[in-house]
Amino acid sequence: EIWGIRESCNPSVARAGYVHKFDVSIGIEAYMEVAEEVSDALENANLSDLTVCVWGHVADGNAHINIVSGQFDKDAVREETIENIVYSSVMKRKGSISAEHGIGQSKRKYMSQIKDGAVLELMSQMKNLFDPHFIMNPGKYLP
Repeated sequence: EIWGIRESCNPSVARAGYVHKFDVSIGIEAYMEVAEEVSDALENANLSDLTVCVWGHVADGNAHINIVSGQFDKDAVREETIENIVYSSVMKRKGSISAEHGIGQSKRKYMSQIKDGAVLELMSQMKNLFDPHFIMNPGKYLP
């Protein structure tokens, strides 16, 4: 029964409208706090038409933050505002802006905020060690 409830989350928000999806990692004790903070920040940014839905993996802190809009609106400024609000709330709690789905290209601009320069340099060195000819996932996060 619990699994059925969890599996119904994605279809439920999809029926409610367009969904801005965020896959983050935060302490489970912060789920509600983040949801409330994000909701308040969206309202303060004149985005009160959005609904915040959070569910995740209770055992590991992986949270699926879904911001639901009544209709699709591909406004770049609006998208960036939503993203900044969600990621700021997560980073404030020392969470990760990337849980089970990786950094990808859209989160690259946040890496210097969540990783120390020395860590980023080490990541680059490891990429060069294992991929000296830059053939694995070329042009993505690391060259």
